[in-house]
Amino acid sequence: METEFCTYEQSLALKELGFDEDCFKVKLKDKPQLDYTPSDYDDFPEQKEVEVGIPLYQQAFRFFREKYPYRFYILPCSEHKKYLFEITLPSSIFYTSLEDESYNTYEEAENACLDKLIEICKNK
Repeated sequence: METEFCTYEQSLALKELGFDEDCFKVKLKDKPQLDYTPSDYDDFPEQKEVEVGIPLYQQAFRFFREKYPYRFYILPCSEHKKYLFEITLPSSIFYTSLEDESYNTYEEAENACLDKLIEICKNK
């Protein structure tokens, strides 16, 4: 299940870009090394101050689809059994990972795509 969530660093970057949805997992300000789910709050009533929500990748990609004009795709590279990603504007290709940037799994390509989207939007 852990692979379904964005990393802590991605979560902080998403928050800076305006992501503000409820999340199944959070980092608390006074315990940033630990993850909590909302049901855990009952066990830690004095530590309810959330530093950042840790979104699912699904939530992060939906945020980018709704807030920015970019479209993104994870593409199989069948001859090598690897994956690439592509980020496009409505009328043109904006960024494509190259063959030497291919990823062994879909999830690795998805993670790299999210990192690139964050980088592009931060530098915009």
